[in-house]
Amino acid sequence: MQSRIMTEGWFIVKKASLIGLKTEFYSCLMGACVVLILTQSSILALLAIAVDRYLRVKIPTSYRSVVTARRAAMAITGCWVLSFIIGMVPMFGWNNINNARESHNISNGEIIITCQFETVISMEYMVYFNFFVWVLPPLFLMLIVYLEVFNLIQKQLSKKVSSTSKDPQKYYGKELKIAKSLALILLLFALSWLPLHTLNCITLFCRTCEKPMIITYIAIFLSHGNSAMNPIVYAFRIEKFQTTFLYIWKKYFCCKTDGFLSLSKLSCFSVSACIRCPGRTKIQDMTNMIPLLIAKASSKQ
Repeated sequence: MQSRIMTEGWFIVKKASLIGLKTEFYSCLMGACVVLILTQSSILALLAIAVDRYLRVKIPTSYRSVVTARRAAMAITGCWVLSFIIGMVPMFGWNNINNARESHNISNGEIIITCQFETVISMEYMVYFNFFVWVLPPLFLMLIVYLEVFNLIQKQLSKKVSSTSKDPQKYYGKELKIAKSLALILLLFALSWLPLHTLNCITLFCRTCEKPMIITYIAIFLSHGNSAMNPIVYAFRIEKFQTTFLYIWKKYFCCKTDGFLSLSKLSCFSVSACIRCPGRTKIQDMTNMIPLLIAKASSKQ
């Protein structure tokens, strides 16, 4: 039932944004909260992955014992639980219900409004709580973590070059690719989220300022597009994610196998081989296995 309500709210707020659909206040608010939950989970996931990369570089010898499948699953669960709490705060009172009642001269009962994000979500919540607490700090934390990762990589490269004559350029190229990927991810994060939150700050602190709708739409598109860009960046620039994505596809959408496939054999993956494979597994099982698969791929690095 809860899933149905959240799904209906999601489509209501999306359609309302385009055609000005009139709906009950809390139905619109639920849809807006779903958007907040999903976008916040993306931010926390980026932060969690940054910490994972730091641990991989900082403690390479003990990484497998520290970052276990169980701890990875707990981290993923924690990100979603925290995102749910943050996103659902407006449903528990921090919203624009009082403004809506005043504008419609209704003291109680249902309020039918033209569903828009800013109509139901308080800008104080978006700026002071969401942006200043749950967007800017993760951004600065990621910046600090990635700078430390670059520093550690540089030290490791120096040691590698000075301590061995065995193809240092190959090692340098691999580490440089990872460093560039991290920089690209951080840049995309900033470019995707800062414009929208900057507009929210303008809305809150400059009530008389006009915001061109085209700029607002571009900012919204960038913020939501970040979630679509991240898998592409990780899949094409970080080998362990690419390997894990192919593994998930081959195991759950292509061929049925017994136990875990050898990750080293995934380079032989092809669409034609998948078509010839007679067996398939249940797609529903994939969701519960993703944390374990990612952890397993990480342990192979």
